[in-house]
Amino acid sequence: SFIPKGEKGQDPLASKRRGGLSKKIMVDAEPTWVTAYHKPTLPHQDEYVFDMILSLLCRGSSSRLEDRIIFREKIAKSVSCASSYPGIRLSNLFFIWVEPINGVKGLQIERSLNHELRRLQQEPVTEEELQRVRRQEAAHFVYALESNMGLAQGLALYETVFDDWELI
Repeated sequence: SFIPKGEKGQDPLASKRRGGLSKKIMVDAEPTWVTAYHKPTLPHQDEYVFDMILSLLCRGSSSRLEDRIIFREKIAKSVSCASSYPGIRLSNLFFIWVEPINGVKGLQIERSLNHELRRLQQEPVTEEELQRVRRQEAAHFVYALESNMGLAQGLALYETVFDDWELI
């Protein structure tokens, strides 16, 4: 018994608005700073650019954001990025999540993040950074496929979500 393939739905982007939205939510918990940007997904070529941006900004202690806000400015406990939130099938979000040190105001976090994002827009990435990011991305890709299970999951993901296993 085979279930026939259905029609692909339209991409229901939540908002076509430009300029962004800022929302402050107060709860009885430790503070967190979250920034998100709309972005396309595969097979759009910009998806690969966001993978590189994720490595450049957030992957490892030599990444720009960890270096700046954790080690130099000492205003955050952790920073992480996600390049496909909440999933990879439809247009999604590039997410930056920062856990500030106690007593650090959100405005300090926002200034540092904005500085690094402007730097990314205005300054070319150095050859050294680019080589580091390329090595990280290659290693990340290879480690994900080093087992039969990892390879099977990767092939299945790209075939079922994007109708093309060769995109892997």
